[in-house]
Amino acid sequence: MYASVFALIISLGWLILHFISTLENSILTGLSIDNLPIVLTYFFYILLYVKVLISKKDASTFFEKDKLFALFAILGALIVIIGGFLAENAARYILVSLIGISAGLLIRGKKRDLI
Repeated sequence: MYASVFALIISLGWLILHFISTLENSILTGLSIDNLPIVLTYFFYILLYVKVLISKKDASTFFEKDKLFALFAILGALIVIIGGFLAENAARYILVSLIGISAGLLIRGKKRDLI
């Protein structure tokens, strides 16, 4: 029950942010809220790809092409991230993303192994 109420509150918060971004004279004018998760997701993808690059698996089961694929994936993700930073409102994107990450860190509970 508490998780569904929390999800509802978070969803309403994003809905309000999106509505404010459509107003003409607000602090979020021109900020495309729907682009925030895309750039942020690709940032976290890079962390996963780096984990693939540094993982030590048995040579008989791990092919070198996996590392090549991870490098290409990192390059592709960097293109998306650079495009996000070149956006007109990049500083506001980063600020809103950092607020979201901070909120997630505050409510995540006990520390767990992440990867």
